[in-house]
Amino acid sequence: MSPSRRIGTGAVRLSFTTISVALGLAACGGSDSSTPPEQAQSFAVGKAECGAGDTPETGLQGQVPVSAQVGGFKGFNCNLQQTSATPSVRGEGVFGMFALVRDKSGRTCGYTGGAFEDSLGTSVVDLTDPENPVETAVLNTPGIVNPGEGLKVHEGRGLLVSAYYNNPPVDKDVNHGFDVYDVGTDCRHPQLLVSTTNLSFSMAGLKVLPSLSFQATERIYGHEGWFSPDGLTYYVSDISHGVIHAVDIADPTYPKVLDTYQHPFYGLGNYSPSGLYWGTVHGGSVSTDGSRGYFSAVSTDFGPPGSMVPQTGEWYNGFSVVDTSEIHSRKPGGKMKFLNNVVTRDGAGAQLTIPVTINGDKYVINVDEIGGALVNPVGFKSACSAGVTPFSMAQFFYMGDEANPKLINKVRLEVNDPKYCAQVEPDVAINSGFLNDVHHCSVDNRDNATTLACGYFKNGIRVYDIRDPQHIKEIAYFVPPAKGAALNWCAAMPILDAKTRSVYSWCADTGVLALKFREGVWPFPETTTPAGKQL
Repeated sequence: MSPSRRIGTGAVRLSFTTISVALGLAACGGSDSSTPPEQAQSFAVGKAECGAGDTPETGLQGQVPVSAQVGGFKGFNCNLQQTSATPSVRGEGVFGMFALVRDKSGRTCGYTGGAFEDSLGTSVVDLTDPENPVETAVLNTPGIVNPGEGLKVHEGRGLLVSAYYNNPPVDKDVNHGFDVYDVGTDCRHPQLLVSTTNLSFSMAGLKVLPSLSFQATERIYGHEGWFSPDGLTYYVSDISHGVIHAVDIADPTYPKVLDTYQHPFYGLGNYSPSGLYWGTVHGGSVSTDGSRGYFSAVSTDFGPPGSMVPQTGEWYNGFSVVDTSEIHSRKPGGKMKFLNNVVTRDGAGAQLTIPVTINGDKYVINVDEIGGALVNPVGFKSACSAGVTPFSMAQFFYMGDEANPKLINKVRLEVNDPKYCAQVEPDVAINSGFLNDVHHCSVDNRDNATTLACGYFKNGIRVYDIRDPQHIKEIAYFVPPAKGAALNWCAAMPILDAKTRSVYSWCADTGVLALKFREGVWPFPETTTPAGKQL
């Protein structure tokens, strides 16, 4: 399968391009007749107004400047206070994913596990009393021992699912792990429903990169993952094979692969040495009615020093709109079908999407993992010189006409504005790898979204008022103190809870975090956080 059209070479800075194919866009959530909103006049984000007793940022919005790191960073906070922090007995690695659930008895539990085999096992933390959290278990079955970004819960069905996190393929049984747990009965003590390393699929019709070799029938690899809203399908993002698997978990004790999807532009361009990250998959989401998938499309280049996101030519980073209606309806032999895609020219490594409704309008929030600088100090200078945002951010696309998604706004903090690059360059010089890049975000209620919460690599957990998508305002942030000389990651998924006026997540320096908003800051009067509506 190949794209109907190639992306033109005349793309401009900070723009996006849409490729469409004639596959019946009007059906199952297609166009509507509403007038699309105008793009924001400025991508600047309104600053949070901190209260008494807070420790506000001392530099740019979103910056931990060198001056604050001298002698050990003491932390920043604005309208968020730490209620508790729970490190795990298994230790804390560089990254931990986070998921939150309430069980049938009303208990609240958090789950966190790593990605790079540096802190094996998934920690279970009872957060029912967030002032006195207790770690109750560490799970070590194959799919959840190294869960990475695929660690997800479905509260309605009381399920915790994970597939072993991989990048390049590794031929060990554990790397094919897929686990389902019951967390609805007692979230403190998850009960294993199935653990398998034998979920298989056919490679027929799928592209294989020249650097790789696969059999006709392969076993799945995990990396990212997400539930359908009804909890009957779990989508596994398999970067190793460059595909997404729709896994039927209607019977959670008997998972089976329904279909396997590959972006039609997978491997095209091949800027990276292996091609593994060129036009491949990552995170994603599914519409509330189950008929549309919004699947991240990754392009990135960790190659030549000084490289940055190309502003012309082939580039596929962004997200694809995919028809998932046949999966949702369980049509025999049902397939996922590519419809069109959106390309961003100021980001790379597209991480995830969240379909939301705000004031009756439909949007997709696209979150990149890598910015225009491609996590490269020399690339930082190149991006800044070109006026391209150097770090990753969340972007809002209006989806009233899904054949023509329209960029409305970007969550661009001051630290990510090219005009401030000179003030940020000293921070880049002393920090290797990810810095001011966003990683994972969630909302309060995707069907009536008012709030966006994001975990950043080295500038903490940050919360935004998105009730007016053209004028996004930051309302709170928390950047934990560093335990050592270097800043560590807060790159997990933050989860909002209106009932307790809290946000829960994980940071490398703290473990599982419970943070409470200053009274009157959040929730907003119209805010709700119903089960299963945050992603």
